[in-house]
Amino acid sequence: MIRRINTIVTPDAFTSISSPSRRTHARRRNSSRRTGLSYALSDRIDLLNPLHWTVAAGSASPWSRADYFHMLEQEAPGNVDLRYGLIYEGPQPLAAITFQLVELSRQTGRTDELQADSTRRFSRALRQRTRPSLSPTPPRRALICGDLFVCRQPVHAAADGDAVLVWQGVAELIQRIIDQEKLTLTRDFVVVKDTAPEELAVFGPLRERGFQRIRVEPDFMLPLSSKWECYTDYVDQMKPIQRKGLNKLERDKEDAGLRSRVVRTAEDLSLLDHADFRPPSAHGIFPNTWNFGDFVAAAQRNCFHEHAAFRVHSVNGVPVAFTQVVREESVAYNHFWGLSGKPALPGCLAEAMLHGVVEDAIQLSCRSLSLGRTGAAEKLRLGAQPKLREAWVLHRNAEEPLDLAPLFRVVNHDTGVPANTTRVFMGE
Repeated sequence: MIRRINTIVTPDAFTSISSPSRRTHARRRNSSRRTGLSYALSDRIDLLNPLHWTVAAGSASPWSRADYFHMLEQEAPGNVDLRYGLIYEGPQPLAAITFQLVELSRQTGRTDELQADSTRRFSRALRQRTRPSLSPTPPRRALICGDLFVCRQPVHAAADGDAVLVWQGVAELIQRIIDQEKLTLTRDFVVVKDTAPEELAVFGPLRERGFQRIRVEPDFMLPLSSKWECYTDYVDQMKPIQRKGLNKLERDKEDAGLRSRVVRTAEDLSLLDHADFRPPSAHGIFPNTWNFGDFVAAAQRNCFHEHAAFRVHSVNGVPVAFTQVVREESVAYNHFWGLSGKPALPGCLAEAMLHGVVEDAIQLSCRSLSLGRTGAAEKLRLGAQPKLREAWVLHRNAEEPLDLAPLFRVVNHDTGVPANTTRVFMGE
């Protein structure tokens, strides 16, 4: 027997129904009154005022320019949606921020998601015998404040600005995206990536919103002397034990048939467009159908130009890996990629790639080189020093732990140089 209940809707009911929206607008008004900030949020860079973006983000960084974001909008994988935000203090643009909304679905190749999806399909098949109409479980989504494709400071702002005020604005923009995209923080989560421990302005605004701080693997930085005009100058200042290691490396490269060359033209890059290269962290984030070689080649051709050096490494004439060094002011940032499903590679490849990016950074007249987070032993032998990095995570389901390893390398220790492994740690 089905019992029907008649419901009478009163004016008070309309007030109750609309109250969450009213509370949201009230919170936004109170936030703007408290900080004096206003915001612009867009899913395309062209919809924001280009002059205001340049004033807030500057033009020194290749990763803050509109042509880079145009390339991202065209070449980024299908499970990544872009968002751009401008923070204003009165009529003056104060800061520029980029976001990525990532759908962590079965396409991405995540082991835990595949297992969960298999369990859901099995359970669904059982339930459909009694309930034929079921809504599918929505995929988990991650909102990333920063850039998934590079290890960089997430917020572009003037050095002499009020950093605390900027991060209050960032926290408010994050909340607005959560509201707009209807993110459920018991399943979805937010990550503010690649902040430094000395950035104390980050602490208060994100803590107030419920973010947890986590420690990620350090970025290894190699200082480059202004006296070094070429790679030979770098080799000349090596200690005897370092030269002995370099001589052994050259012999190992010769025995393995390992060669490297700098790629300078779009025609050379076009030869690599269909090579199935993958960055170290691509497994588990991006769909298996996405070709990262296309992405990097497009970035080199259309965005970086004179700011970058691109080097291909081959074994017996077959490309197996490539490196890219991009200059931002006086700092060079390097990225490694290798072939997906690659055959056994020579053990000297990692060290040979490191020496290649040092040579490229010197040619770009940089004063320091960011070598990334993995392969600690090889980088320490070069003289690099670890620079601590942190991230902030917002997730409100303590019973469902997050696997953050595919997004970035997270560690569970506070001291010491990490080994080339990935460990996950939530909390302080």
